[in-house]
Amino acid sequence: MNSLKKLGQRVRHCLEAGGLATGCEVEITEDLAYADLWVNDPLCSLFKQHMDLLGVPLSQGSQSENIGGSTDMGNVSQIIPGLHAIIGIEAPKGTFPHNHAFAEAVGTKDAHLRILEAAKGMALTAWSAIVDDKVFAEIQDHFDKMRKTDENLGL
Repeated sequence: MNSLKKLGQRVRHCLEAGGLATGCEVEITEDLAYADLWVNDPLCSLFKQHMDLLGVPLSQGSQSENIGGSTDMGNVSQIIPGLHAIIGIEAPKGTFPHNHAFAEAVGTKDAHLRILEAAKGMALTAWSAIVDDKVFAEIQDHFDKMRKTDENLGL
């Protein structure tokens, strides 16, 4: 986010200089910025283990496979270790969140069951991190390493 802020300031200065040089008024409106999502591997592994125990097969991504997208979960994941689980809900091909077909798909009984399964997996994951100091330390260590890498890159 720091590199984005620095770049944004440079762009702002260029626009202001262009306005000054041409005698134009420059008005800049900024929207919220979304930070990159930090994938916490130990936390994701723990969630997958619990989902496997619940009989819900999952694939597990990694930071290198992070496909991005726009979510404020990236901002959260850079402040505290976070989990951004994606669960499969039956929907017509090509359906994406935030449209009518998706709204209909998540209203089904099957979707509600999948969401309850995910909620159980998340609750078990949180419980494991709370009661097991070793698990908590692994999650925190991974987060601290990502933060240090981010700082070393000047981001």
